[in-house]
This record gives sequence, structure tokens and C-alpha cells, in this order.
Amino acid sequence: MSTRQKGSQDRLIIALLSPSDPIILRVNYRSWKKLASKNQIYQRELLEKAGPQYVGRQEWSKSYDKVNVVLGLTVSPPSANESTSAGSSTSDLRPTTDAIFKLVDRFRVLVIGKTGAGKSSLINRCFGVTEAAVSEYQAGRSDINTAIIARENGRFVLHDSQGFEPGEDRNFQTVVNFLKARKNMPDIKDQVHAVWLCFPVPLSADERLFERGVEEFFRMRAAGELGPVPIITIFTKYDTLVDEIEYSRDFRNRTRALDKETRSKLLIKETNTMFQELCVLPFEGAVGSDIPHIAVSTNEEYKETSKTLRELVKLTAEYVKQCLSVEVAEEVAVLSAVAQRINPAVKIDAVIAVGKKRYWRGLASSANFPGKTLEACLQVLHADIVRIWNIQDDFAFLESKEFKALMMGLVGEQYDKLSNPNIMIPVSLSMLGSLAGILAACAGPAVPIVLPIAASLVAAKWAYDVYQQSQLTLQRLMAYIVDVTIVMQMIFGLVVNAQLYLSRRLIKLAFTTYSESRERVQVHSEIKEHVKHAGRADRDAALAKILQLIEDYRMKPEDMEELQSKMAGFANIEDEPWVVPQS
Repeated sequence: MSTRQKGSQDRLIIALLSPSDPIILRVNYRSWKKLASKNQIYQRELLEKAGPQYVGRQEWSKSYDKVNVVLGLTVSPPSANESTSAGSSTSDLRPTTDAIFKLVDRFRVLVIGKTGAGKSSLINRCFGVTEAAVSEYQAGRSDINTAIIARENGRFVLHDSQGFEPGEDRNFQTVVNFLKARKNMPDIKDQVHAVWLCFPVPLSADERLFERGVEEFFRMRAAGELGPVPIITIFTKYDTLVDEIEYSRDFRNRTRALDKETRSKLLIKETNTMFQELCVLPFEGAVGSDIPHIAVSTNEEYKETSKTLRELVKLTAEYVKQCLSVEVAEEVAVLSAVAQRINPAVKIDAVIAVGKKRYWRGLASSANFPGKTLEACLQVLHADIVRIWNIQDDFAFLESKEFKALMMGLVGEQYDKLSNPNIMIPVSLSMLGSLAGILAACAGPAVPIVLPIAASLVAAKWAYDVYQQSQLTLQRLMAYIVDVTIVMQMIFGLVVNAQLYLSRRLIKLAFTTYSESRERVQVHSEIKEHVKHAGRADRDAALAKILQLIEDYRMKPEDMEELQSKMAGFANIEDEPWVVPQS
């Protein structure tokens, strides 16, 4: 790290940066005016240059009033143990996602569309990256062979191409050659996993929807010349068609006397009718009705924007699984769910798919866990769930020993209570109600979030016991899976819907919200009753119960949308420690 004061020589300081350590920079200098200034550098600013996709030398710089600060960062690749282990004490107990990410580590998308089609906004919203991440690859300067990897999300890679404009035979051939070359690559990770073909929604029948090159493109796809890659046709800027109808003189005159709800329903109906006439019918008439297509918007002011984007990533995952070869289809579909950062339901589907591959099956008499400590068993379950959610986590908070200990403590403490008939469990609020109460209690910017009294940052003693077939062990494994899945959904909503960066404070908020909620009490109570009455004959009875509980108690889409309004004013500028001393 070097600091350069204007007109002075460089000072070189070498240091190792640990995510859990604070950063203090002290610069002493003389000034005739004897003025001093104090500046802070937050770790999250530095780690923006230290993501896993940026192995090697990186540089961070910032100018202050009296000094320029330049930090040289050397980002090392993870060791074999770090990349393949979830902290297990045994080398053979590894997350299922290890094998998936070894086969295919990034979801590879080719986006095709002319200038102004809204490709950048689409990528930014669906994959949770900033506008700056893809801005240097704007249409007109894009190179289809350039793999664009955004720092914020290392689980997807983008290739960008201009659309098939009139007279642009060269660009059409470039796309065809690219897809043919990629389909012949031996490793699935190097092949294209999905193509997004983007067209702005026309506002009248006079506007041409697409050029003839598109018809030839789909003919080649149907003939197998481009490989099995799924091609999703996306009609962008749907909100402009809504506005075109809503603010037309004809619509305003016809709906002037209608109430707001009736008027809104009529607008939806007429917009859909116009969309069918301008887009769907011409498209299906040219290329057939079996090509997947969808209308989307990226305009934040359009209330249906998030819904359209959620449907897009769901459609993509479905067609990836349907089109690719059976040997790799499920793994690539899971990776598409990992890469996207807009649809929590698709995330949960992927969490379940990964769990069903190995560790969630036969929990009552698992062939995977004998001889392992419960801590090792829970850690491998934890790693798979957290990795699927793929939340930007520069400090590895979500796989930290503190977060794992909190989740283990929640499971153990709850079942100790349930086993004691003299302890009454109070009726709790829903998760949204619990969240509102916690936010009210820490409304001030300096008020920390205090973890529940029973919460511990040290793994419980029972976690070091060796796995054995018992009702209590099964209860804890089942509860841990459901608890972590729901807490991760809450964290995902706070990051995506409420647009907050991940911090210990945010994780503590999500954990405490669930810990004190009615949903948590009901989940644990149902698991206890299930285990009490279920036998070991049905190996997958526990799996079926886990799936039912996740479906019943996960946050509904309308609750996720409500997070943004509830979090208004939440102070998340500076982080706080896991444990805050109570006065």
C-alpha cells in the first residue's frame, strides 16, 4: 500500500488484508496552517477489487483533501482445501455444489440485440450487477468473443452482439460462427448455455419487429446447426407500450368515468391485446409457435417490472433443462438459478434440486453422515444452500463460523425447549411483523441490532457429537435445512428488493427476524411432531416434510416486494460486530 502526499515521496507499507480485521490508515504530515483531517477507508471499498474472478495484482485508489491513497492488492486463488471444503473435518464430506461448479462454474449467456434494445439494463437487473459493470461493452463496440465477467457476480459470463440489422450480413455470420464454434467445445463450461434475443416492443404496426436474418437464425436452430442451446426471444421495454395506450387520447376519453381499479384492469387487457397483434402473432407467423418468448421491462417506475424479470429467469432455467443434453441439463439449470439475482423462487427450486441429489435424502438413516460430527454434517448442508443464493459476500460473512453458530444454536436451543413440557412457547408475530418490531427498536443510526439472548457465536456442544440415528439428530438436521433456506431468502430480499449491501448488521436483522417469528415456531413444532410419528421405513419421509415446510413458510412474493418499503430509513452505512455489549 502506498500513500502519496502531494509533492512528497511514496511510502510503501506491506500488509495482509483479512476480511475480519479493521483497516486503519494514519498519515502524519506537516502543514503551515496546522490543519488536520481524518479519513476512513471501508473494507468493502477495497474488496470490490478483490473478488475471486480478479486473481492477481489489483489497484485501488482514492483522493482525499491532503493526500492520494493508492493500495496495491494481490488477490490469491483459493487453496484446494478452501475451494472444495465447507470446513468439514473429513475430506470425503463435500458440498454437492463442488461437483456442479467443477463441471460448469459460470452460466454463459449470449445477448443479441440492436442499439437501444435495453440489453445492459436487462443484464444488470437479472444478474445483480451495476451499470458500470457492462458499460464499456456498449453496442457499437461490442466483440462477441469477449467474455464479460462482472465483479459483483462471478457466476455468470456474458457475450454481447448487435442485432441483425438490414445489410448487416457480416454480424449475422459472426453470431452463427460463434455459436457453431462454441457448440463444438468439449467442456460444457465453455459452451453457450442460453441465448437472449432482444427486440424492443414496437408501438405501432408501421414499425418493423425484426429483420429476415432472424428467420434464418431460427431455421438453423431448428436444423440443429447451432447446437441444442435454448434461444429465448425477449420483447423489451413493454412499459412503453403500456404508456402508449394509457396516455392516448382515445383511452383517456373512454375511461374517464371509470374507477381506478376498473381502469387498471382494462389497461392491462388492452395492452396485452396490442402486444399480441404487434409482437406475438407476427413472430409466431415467421418462426413458429414453439419458440419461447416473453415481454419484459426494466423501468423501475413500471410496477410489473420485477415480475416480468422473475418470469424471464424462470423461463430460461426451464428451457435450459429442456434443451441441453440430459447428462448436463440439470447442472446447467442449477447454475442458471445460481447466477440470476431476481427470482427467489427459482433459487429455492435450485436449493431443493441440489439437496435432493445427495444429502437431503434418507436423513433418518443417512449413508453419508455416519462417523462424521454433526457440525461437519451441518456445514456441508450450509455450504450448498448459501452458494445457491449467490449473494455478493465480499467478507464471507455467510460462511463464517459466527453465522453457522447462530443457525446451529437456533436449532439446538429450540429443541431443548420443545423437549421440556414446562416451558411455554409464546405466540409470535409473522416475519414481517417481527421485522417491523426490530426496526422500530433500532430506528436510530447508532442503535445496534441485539441478537436474541439464547443466540451464541460458538458452536453448541452437541455439534461435536458424532452423527447417530436418533429422533433428536433428525429433528436438528431437518430444522437446520429449513431455517437456513428461509433466513437466506430473507437476506436475499433485503439485498435485492430493499437494495441494501450485505453486512453483519443485515444478517443479524434477518436472523433475529426469523428467530422471533411465528414461522420459526411453527416450523420447529411441525418437525418435532413429524419425527415423533414417522418411522424409519420410509427413507424419504423427512425429505417430503422438508419440502412441504419450505413451501408453506417461505416468504411469499408480495411479502418480498414489501421489504423495500419497510426498510426505508434503515441505517446500514457502517457495519457492527456480531455481538454488541449490552448496557
